[in-house]
Order: sequence, then structure tokens, then C-alpha cells
Amino acid sequence: MKATATMPLQLAQIAPTKMAIALLAASSLVSCSSSVSQWEKTQYQNTISAYQGFVGDNPDSEYVADALSRIDRLSFNQAKSKNDELSYQTYLERFPKGLNAPAAHNALEQLRFAKAKKTHNIASYQSYLGQYADGKYALQARNQIDQFSFKKAQDKQTTAAYKNYLQLFPEGIYADEARSTLRYLPLLEACMNQDEPRVNQLLDKGMTLAAGDVGARALLEILQSRMATVILMSNNGGMLSSSSLVGISDEKKIQLLDQFALLLKAGAEPNNMRIVNFKKGGNTALGGRAVLRSTGNPGSIVSADKGGLTALKFSKNYGLVEYQKLLEAAGAH
Repeated sequence: MKATATMPLQLAQIAPTKMAIALLAASSLVSCSSSVSQWEKTQYQNTISAYQGFVGDNPDSEYVADALSRIDRLSFNQAKSKNDELSYQTYLERFPKGLNAPAAHNALEQLRFAKAKKTHNIASYQSYLGQYADGKYALQARNQIDQFSFKKAQDKQTTAAYKNYLQLFPEGIYADEARSTLRYLPLLEACMNQDEPRVNQLLDKGMTLAAGDVGARALLEILQSRMATVILMSNNGGMLSSSSLVGISDEKKIQLLDQFALLLKAGAEPNNMRIVNFKKGGNTALGGRAVLRSTGNPGSIVSADKGGLTALKFSKNYGLVEYQKLLEAAGAH
């Protein structure tokens, strides 16, 4: 009788426990169902804010990893649609190790190199290399700096300029040409300084401008300078009243002709280079009293295989009779 009397008490103790378990299970099912329902709604919305909201509300959900992945993808797509440096930088700050981080880094580098190409000077390419010393476009950037640096040496045509180039680019694209130029640069400088005694002295030592293109380039640069024009503006009481197109002075003409003659004497080969895209300055009537004055285009100096005008042809075309005679005497064609 004693054992029987305790049975209802035990059942009474067990019943609430089972009920609690049942309620907990039901609660979990409801919570899980709610999470699934919210995930389906979030997927339908498919926005960064919706996925962020889902993660905040359901930090333990099995869908959190998927939600974070979609936030990454959508953020990258936003940056990609804008396609500018700031957008990719913002993405990488938020997702430095994101699924699309490699693609963002590549796109950012491409934009920065494109920016360097657009500016297209030594500073712009150096800026790119400062960020991407081993980048995808590093070789192109270094080659451009090499080219600009050598062009600066050519423009100055001084021993110091070529030595500075070689110091920067001892194995550069133009290193051999720079070293070759240094061997006969004293003769070139003597010609450009109109120092005929020095020219004769160097020629007697066996130096010549026949090798390489430096002498030929100098000849054509003189022809470009000879044809140079500028627009001279006149004013009346501070107000522009007229303009005229004028060439170089008579003194400058004499200097250029003397330099040209000495270059030929020193062996400069006029047939090695050409002038392309030259356009003579001039006036164009626009109707009434209006006149368009143009200084023309000096063109570019290129190797003979690129076509263009030889020094002799250029002289004939533009009436440079004195230069024509000198060139014909030197055997130019």
C-alpha cells in the first residue's frame, strides 16, 4: 500500500518535466521556422542591408555564412559598377580577405596604371611603381620612365645628361646608345657651340658623327628650328589689337646654318633619320577680317624605316636653299 501511494506523486513529478521538454522543442521548432522564413524573405530582398539585418537578428543561424558571402559579393559588385579607386578601396577596407579581394586588388592596380598612362610622365609612372613595385604593369612603367629619361638626355645633349641617364639605367633600353653618344658627344657639342677649331681638332683625333643617329637627329632638329614660327601679339593701351606670325631672327638663322654646316663636316649622316607630321605655320582667312594664325606642328623625328621626309626633301619642300646646297654637297638624297 505504501508503494502504491507514492506512484501518483512520481507521475506528478515526471509530467511537468516532459511538458517542459515538449515546450522547449516546440519553441525551437518555432524559432527555426522563423529563421528559415526570415532567410527566405532576405534572399528575396537580396540587398546588403537585408543580409546585414538577418545576421544581426540570427547570429547563430546556419545561413549566416551564406549571408556574409552575399554581402561580400554585393559590395564588390557595387564597387565594380562604379569602377573607381575609392570604391575598390572601400571594399578592401571592409573585406581585406574577402572572396573578391584578389579581383578588387587587380582592378585597383589597373585603374592606377591607366591613370599613370593618362598623365604620361615620369612622376606618374613613379607613383604607380611606389605602390606596385612588382605589379602587373611594373615593367611597362619602368620602360616608360627609361624612355622619358633618355629623351631628356637627348634634349639636353650634354655629357652630364647622358651620364645621369646611365646612372639611373645602366642596363636600360637606351644604355648602349647613351654610351655610344658619350664617345662622340664632345664633337657634337663643339658643332652646336660653333667652335670650328675644336671640331677640326676632334676630327684630327679620329672622332666622327658618322656612327649612330645623334648627328642625323641634330640636323633635323635644326631644320625644325629653322621653320619655327610664333604668334606676335600687339596691344593698344593694354588691349590686344592685332597679331602677326613671325619666324626666327636673322641672327638665329645664321647660327643654325653654321651649326648645320659643322655637323655635316663632322660626318653627321643626313639620310639616317626622317621628319614626320610636320606642318608649316601660316595664316588662314576665315571670312571678313578674321584670320586664323597657326604656328604649325614641328612634327617628330623618326628612323629612316618609318618613312617621312629626308633632310634634303624637307629643305626642297620648304625653300631652304642654303641647307639644300649643303646637303647636296654632302651626298644627301
